[in-house]
Amino acid sequence: MPQLYHSIVDVPPPSPHFRSQTLHLTQVLLREHQPHLSAHLGDLLNSLKAVNASEPNSPQGSIAAASLLNSLGAVTIGKIISALTDIGNVWLAAPNDKSESLHGLHNILQQWIELGEWLVLQTSDG
Repeated sequence: MPQLYHSIVDVPPPSPHFRSQTLHLTQVLLREHQPHLSAHLGDLLNSLKAVNASEPNSPQGSIAAASLLNSLGAVTIGKIISALTDIGNVWLAAPNDKSESLHGLHNILQQWIELGEWLVLQTSDG
């Protein structure tokens, strides 16, 4: 059966943990453009704080990629990637020089894309 998705770039799977700082920055970026997604990430961050407080062996400031997938779902992860891409396109079209902001947005978007690639690899391996 042919694959539905094939990465053009051979990207290794991301580490098994996703940084909570990325979640927080994504929440801030989405607040104006996608308030529902932003609120969902805020709820996730609040629950992450509670988990990190109760599980001293979990890496501080991170969440397992599988837990993130279970909390958000593949569709929501796709919506986040799409929303961040839209924000980037708006920023690129603006005449203001936002090179540092664009660089930061690019890094955040890259982390979400790597998570999406990890998701695809997980579903194609099973």
